[in-house]
Amino acid sequence: MPSSRGRTISTPSEAASARRGVRNLFVVALVVGVAIGVFSILADGILPGRLFTVLGNIAAPWAIAAFVVGFRATSVRQGALAGVVALVAGVATYYAGVAFRGYIVGQLNVVWTVVALVAGPVMGACGAAISTRREHPPLVAVALPAAVLVAEGLFLLYDRKVWRYDVVDQIFHDVYVSVALALIASGFALSWVFAKDQRGRASLLVAGVGVLGAIGFAVLERIITTVV
Repeated sequence: MPSSRGRTISTPSEAASARRGVRNLFVVALVVGVAIGVFSILADGILPGRLFTVLGNIAAPWAIAAFVVGFRATSVRQGALAGVVALVAGVATYYAGVAFRGYIVGQLNVVWTVVALVAGPVMGACGAAISTRREHPPLVAVALPAAVLVAEGLFLLYDRKVWRYDVVDQIFHDVYVSVALALIASGFALSWVFAKDQRGRASLLVAGVGVLGAIGFAVLERIITTVV
């Protein structure tokens, strides 16, 4: 019986262990999904502080959640499935909480479910591709999660219209800008950690895809605004 790493499983105990590993992976995916959904609910005015509000209403934590779940997988296919399970569970948890609090759940949940179905498997697959090929991870698998962080950071800077700021009085006191800069730095740091002998190429790819992603976030915001 072939395993997800390409090794032949020769004993029943090894086969049972492999099945337990798969079950555990998807249990973790569900737990992570529910956790990110609950956090987003709490960030909608329940937890105090603007930092929680910002983190609970951006896409980056969701993407990283799928990436982390995928990193535990033993194959790219498993990682992709675990990623989508995590994000769909997160979306379902969030909208269940929203409905419980008495808010109207409408077309917006459909939009975010579609986003989860796209982003979840991609980020999960990237995590698995890196974890199963740690010495020479695929460049795309490294660049995409990092670019999501950079894209989110650039979008926040655009959304806050930072070019209108007085640098001394405002830019370093705006939590949105602080989060944006942290996201951009984290994106390049992530690519630096995992890319190893491809760091220069990874940084260029992260920068380029990050800019395109920021434009995509702006377009998505307009779509969501139109739907709502």
